[in-house]
Order: sequence, then C-alpha cells, then structure tokens
Amino acid sequence: MILTINNQEYELKFGFAFIKKINQLMGLKDSDGAEMGNGLQRVSFLLAQEEPEAVATVIMAATDHLKKRPTGKEIESFLEEYADFEGLLKEIDESLSNATPLGVSKKYQKAKELIKQAEARVNSEL
Repeated sequence: MILTINNQEYELKFGFAFIKKINQLMGLKDSDGAEMGNGLQRVSFLLAQEEPEAVATVIMAATDHLKKRPTGKEIESFLEEYADFEGLLKEIDESLSNATPLGVSKKYQKAKELIKQAEARVNSEL
C-alpha cells in the first residue's frame, strides 16, 4: 500500500516493524510498565469504529520500516485533507486482512471476529 503524504510517497508495510511499533503505540503494559502486546487488537477495534486516530496510528506503524517516515503532523494533515476517508479505511482493512508476515492477517481477522461477536451481544441486549 502506498500513500502520498506531503508530496512524498510512502510504502506501508505490515510486517515485524509494524507489529513492534503498533504494540509500542497501542499495546497494553503491565503494572511494571513492561509491554504485553495486543496493539493490533486494540487498533482493530478503533478502526472498526472508524476512528481517525487509529488510522494515523496504523500509518505511523506501517511506515516505521522506512528511514524517512512521515511525521505525526504530516499524517494528521494528510487525514484532514484526504477526500475519501471511508475508502482509505477500506484500503487499510484490505491490506491488514491480506498481510502475510508474522500472522498479521490472522490476528487482524481474529480481532475483527471478536468485535463482531461483541457488537452482536450488545445488539441482542437492546
């Protein structure tokens, strides 16, 4: 997946650097501050809610493999100016769903399934 941010093309990759960064940015920590992971699951939930901050986090994590990465401000400006936010969400969803390294797609699909189950439970209680 390639995005043009601030007139610069960036390739988003969903491999080891992505997992490491998403856990750093979104993962849970124990009482001693040690990282416990689960960043992908947490960001998956926020993506399902169409949360712009989650999209920014995914872009930041998926460009972590690059020597020159977009800044947080550049990503925010990109999202504020991007005309097709729903299309971008769909493209990110497809990229994560088809990511092969390190079981990313399997973890992402599992998180999406858990979200659907939770939504079904909430809807059945209404």
